[in-house]
Amino acid sequence: MIMKKHTLVFTIFLHLNQSLSLDPSYEACVAKDCGDGRKVSFPFFINELHDSSCGYPGFELRCSNGSSILRIAENDFIVKDIQYKNSFLRLQDAAILPNPTESCPSKIRNITLDTNRFWIDTVSTMELILISNCSSVLPVNLERYRIRSCEESNEVVMLANDMNLRNVTRSCGYGRKVVETPVELSGEEGRGQVIDGDNYQEVVERGFVLHWLATDCGVCESSGGRCGFNKTTFGFRCFCRDRPHMVSCRTGTKKKSPVILVTALCIGLGTILVVIMLCFIRKFKRRRSTESYVNVENFLKNHEFLAKRYSYLQVKKMTNIFEVKVGQGGFGSVYRGVLSNGNLVAVKILSELKGKGEDFINEVASVGKTSHVNIVEFDEELGLHRSMSNEENEMARKMIIVGLWCIQTNPVNRPTITKALEMLEGDLASLEFPPKPYLSSPSRLGASSITD
Repeated sequence: MIMKKHTLVFTIFLHLNQSLSLDPSYEACVAKDCGDGRKVSFPFFINELHDSSCGYPGFELRCSNGSSILRIAENDFIVKDIQYKNSFLRLQDAAILPNPTESCPSKIRNITLDTNRFWIDTVSTMELILISNCSSVLPVNLERYRIRSCEESNEVVMLANDMNLRNVTRSCGYGRKVVETPVELSGEEGRGQVIDGDNYQEVVERGFVLHWLATDCGVCESSGGRCGFNKTTFGFRCFCRDRPHMVSCRTGTKKKSPVILVTALCIGLGTILVVIMLCFIRKFKRRRSTESYVNVENFLKNHEFLAKRYSYLQVKKMTNIFEVKVGQGGFGSVYRGVLSNGNLVAVKILSELKGKGEDFINEVASVGKTSHVNIVEFDEELGLHRSMSNEENEMARKMIIVGLWCIQTNPVNRPTITKALEMLEGDLASLEFPPKPYLSSPSRLGASSITD
């Protein structure tokens, strides 16, 4: 019985000792402030109050007169607000004190940011131009930019987008010193309100918003840890009560590893199958495209007399890079084009070849029958009337027959110019009708229908 009591007391003491012995890094990185009530934690750390492992290098703060100070390059900035959720803080240049008679812009210096750590929002922030050593006499309309509160009144201030900036810098002459510092603009200032020597102090004291780039600390904090930095590996660490962890203080991640492995394996196999299917589809489409191309090429080679062939560059030129779209068909779009001789044409672009190029072949065949190079074009309307004389009627019929000969798709059947003239000068009864064209066409009319 006594032995059991000693064992129980030892167990309680062991658990109590474990609960009281926290990891040193966990204890060192508790959020602290400089007396202004603004708690400072990862990725920032206060040099006098935190260990350097509690924040990232370059995010060091120090306390001065009850305020947190961030030093950027050679400039000190007072931290007026810090928002960890949105990763930004509001800074005020420490060179400008609340009393304008004790400080002039000449104490402000240019800011050089480490873009790997910080960045300024350019939407609500504008550069304020501070010009010192401006002892020249400014024009009357530019004197408003001079700061009268400074001892020698050689300081000039204005926004970078002010229309008078060039005139002021030119008037100040050589020897001037120009400094740019970011300031946050209010609604009226953003809409064009002029900032000059009388109202600049309010803008400078307002400060500006500075965003930072760092690892998200939310997962570590939600697990009860405190974020920090490993100075040996230069990586993120989650300081927990027992010891530092990689990301979170929660344990039991090893049990989930098989599930993660199986999930990753399934995703990998699925990706491979999708890639293989896409390769097969692409190969199939390429083979069909090749067959269609061969069929079209063979058709154009065997029936090149149907229509003139143009290159793609020529088509782009005649359509002015497909500028004017005149219609939309079931298989493609129609564009307006102009040939080199000034004739207007309609250019149809097939969206894709279907059925081994049969759509394209049918289009060419149809156009070849109705728009041949030997078709005669009339500038005026031509018609046959019942009041024509017998001679005029006979000549019209001969012209129709000769015209049918001239538009034969087979060049062998087309008459020469001399032969065509002889046919027109000869007797109508001696003229024969041409054979049926190569492509399908309506049945040929009998001789009696023309000669009667």
